[in-house]
Amino acid sequence: RGTMSKARNILIVDDHLDNLRLLIAMLKNENFKVRQAGNGIDALQDVLEFPPDLILLDILMPDINGYEVCQTLKADPATAEIPVIFLSALGDVKEKLAAFKAGGVDYVKKPFRKAELLARVETHIKLKLMQDQLSQQNILLTEEIKERRRLEDQLRKLNNELELKVAYRTKEVVRINEAMMAEAEERGKVEAAIIEQEIQLVRAGSLVAIGEMTSGITQALRQNINNSDEILKLINHTEELISQGVTVPQWIDLLPPVCNSLIFVKGIFHTDKIELIDTLNANLPKVKADPVRIELLIFILLSNARDAVNARAQSEADAYQKQVYLNLYADMENTEVILQVQDNGIGMTAEEQENCLKAFYSTKKSGMDTGLGLNTVNGFVQEFDGYLKIKSNQGEGTTIQANFAG
Repeated sequence: RGTMSKARNILIVDDHLDNLRLLIAMLKNENFKVRQAGNGIDALQDVLEFPPDLILLDILMPDINGYEVCQTLKADPATAEIPVIFLSALGDVKEKLAAFKAGGVDYVKKPFRKAELLARVETHIKLKLMQDQLSQQNILLTEEIKERRRLEDQLRKLNNELELKVAYRTKEVVRINEAMMAEAEERGKVEAAIIEQEIQLVRAGSLVAIGEMTSGITQALRQNINNSDEILKLINHTEELISQGVTVPQWIDLLPPVCNSLIFVKGIFHTDKIELIDTLNANLPKVKADPVRIELLIFILLSNARDAVNARAQSEADAYQKQVYLNLYADMENTEVILQVQDNGIGMTAEEQENCLKAFYSTKKSGMDTGLGLNTVNGFVQEFDGYLKIKSNQGEGTTIQANFAG
């Protein structure tokens, strides 16, 4: 627990005293600060007065059940971002899907396995901490930008004054030029500091993206619970990716991580009646990349393509065939490996294309996603010494192409 500089607060909600005692002892032994509530009403009041870092929530309680408590918390902006892990002796697929639909980030079946429970608690507290840090960095960056603009306004004003003085004080030209050069150098330092802050924001977004895959995938799939096996496979695979984390880029063959990601999305596309057409060439040059982030990159791009064709299908006639293409090939000179995702969905406007790579910008309805998807993909590709190309026509579809140096 070396990544957390201070003890984190956990609220346990359970109407069984034996469970409360067991969990309190287990978590306090790991240096967590622990509070308890014996029912849902007390829990809601406690959260409003002292918001915890994480909630362990029982489902079956006498007054209001755990699902209702979680839905109430997620409906309030003041408590919506607190991660909730459901605890229950109920372990079938229906109960797990209901927990995720209510807004939970995880589900632990009773009786608890100590190692599993502590691992899940650690993971979600760390993810919450990274999200909080990202928000704080965004606030600091905004303040830095304001300060930069203020300094630039000052410099413009000073330059205008200097130009007026030059006309009347020709003998002071040397002194004035030296002053302007010094001020320009100072402005360059300020701009360099701002750029460094922007780089740190992109790096932080890359780390949070791994954690967001679990909640992002479940949120995207809650509308369709018919293919529960495929959903659970994808959730479990994403948890495995989270446990692996990011690694230093190395020379790899892109085909294995691309094929691995397809295993977990084909069933979802089939359920949505989306024709997923893949053309994957073998024996391509190796590229410098991280296989974990390549899988996450493909999940994000295919998820966006899925949303785009489903959105178009809502306004099209029954004859419209939803299609998504995934291509992997090398250029004519065999110096670049190209990963391409193409769809015939709703496409993007010129304004959306101009802004889609910016952090927190989203073309979807408010609350549907974080707006970090394409920004994170672009950050991954650039870190792998590649570049991103986007082509889109509104009402016709979008092509996103990542070029990697071979």
